[in-house]
Amino acid sequence: MTVTHGDEVRADGSHRNGVLRITIACTGVAAAHFSLCLHVKSRHLGDAYRYPTEIHCVIKQADLLPLPQIVDVKRPFGASIRGYVLTRNTQCVVIREFDGFMPDGFTVLPASTVSELLVNERWSEMLAKEGHSDLAAVGPPFTPDTLRSVLSYLHVSRTNAKIECEATPNAAEHGFHLGRVAAMHDDHIDFTFFDAAGKWFDGVYGISFASITQIVVGSPYVETFSKYIGPYPHDDG
Repeated sequence: MTVTHGDEVRADGSHRNGVLRITIACTGVAAAHFSLCLHVKSRHLGDAYRYPTEIHCVIKQADLLPLPQIVDVKRPFGASIRGYVLTRNTQCVVIREFDGFMPDGFTVLPASTVSELLVNERWSEMLAKEGHSDLAAVGPPFTPDTLRSVLSYLHVSRTNAKIECEATPNAAEHGFHLGRVAAMHDDHIDFTFFDAAGKWFDGVYGISFASITQIVVGSPYVETFSKYIGPYPHDDG
């Protein structure tokens, strides 16, 4: 913080009337930069410092608010995920993910798979300047209490999504799933896939709750695909 003092110069000469100009720069996670001017009127000339009687503060309020924080989510497997943290509880962490500068979907992670959340100040600033900071206040269309509640939402709403099972031994080949939840069971879901050619698979496949490491809802990639894959081939059970 820097403080400067200067007597006002008027037509009838210089006056020691206690005009202070204070510039405050805040650094750290909740970074904000703003200027604050205090105009102090004294009871007696020369006593402005000891006997201020009136203070006028003019602050640009928007500059005082910290930017929504972009975080890098570190996990023991797979790539880190970057975005705004929308929900964090003992069961789930929900991220509004970004693919570079473009918003992606709502990514749901089992809380047990999140090893660290690191605030990325530079990306927080850049994405705010790109006009995306409002997305930090937009919640998902589902209730993120548990992984099961998210899957139940997908099932009931007939919403296509991406489900990943990155910790399974054959994750490189069978850990990435695009499609729809066909049925809910005690410990697994039945899932119908569509492939990279935009065609539905004939059968349904079981995915255990324990194997799921992330669910992505509202991804532009999946939503665009969904326009071209045709009607769902199975009745939801």
